[in-house]
Amino acid sequence: MTPNPVDTVHESTCRSASVVSDVPSAGASLIDCFLPRYDHAEVSARIVASTPVAVWAAVHSADLNRSRSTRFLLSLRAAPTAVRQALTRRRSESGRLAPATTHRLTLADLPRLRSDFLTLAEIPRRELVLGLVLPIWPARSPAVVHPSTFAAFGEPGYAKVVFSISMHGAGDQRVRLRTETRVLATSARARRVFRLYWLAIGPFSAHLRRVMLGTIAAEALAEPTLRG
Repeated sequence: MTPNPVDTVHESTCRSASVVSDVPSAGASLIDCFLPRYDHAEVSARIVASTPVAVWAAVHSADLNRSRSTRFLLSLRAAPTAVRQALTRRRSESGRLAPATTHRLTLADLPRLRSDFLTLAEIPRRELVLGLVLPIWPARSPAVVHPSTFAAFGEPGYAKVVFSISMHGAGDQRVRLRTETRVLATSARARRVFRLYWLAIGPFSAHLRRVMLGTIAAEALAEPTLRG
């Protein structure tokens, strides 16, 4: 019998998981703390010929809007939120529906620019985990979730999404950068609906991760003072 992934994570890792976590043992993974069971998953990886310092700095500073395809795919993923805003007449603080951003956008910006994105946990120079809870039906109200309640959230009619980007040594001056996206629907009906969405968006999501990794790699290689 295959063990549940969460069973392989030291209890101290999940117990201390926070916006900035203490470094746990080498075998632990933060993503398992927040979504050990899931309906869908997508993994991408890339070797970057740079130092851990430069790569992790790039994880936080790389401009994801540099790529046209990234801008387009992010706008597609934001479409359900825009529809929900239109149906419920929800407005941004400026009084207008928040448009898809075209200015500089980093992973660190996402929780600030989109209220449904959460920074769940981070181990510096090792792993960053973001999460969001998506209403399956556009008219449904957004879920009120905090990083400390994300793992336990189970109200029917939503999809819990966790995105992890992690870094692993791959030899001298080489780093393996890896992303993983996991999705879990909170009810059978939501699972059926999201399955159709995933069939349509899955290939684009995988492409988005590859482009993101390329953007981060280019940013790391463009920092000569951090490469040496």
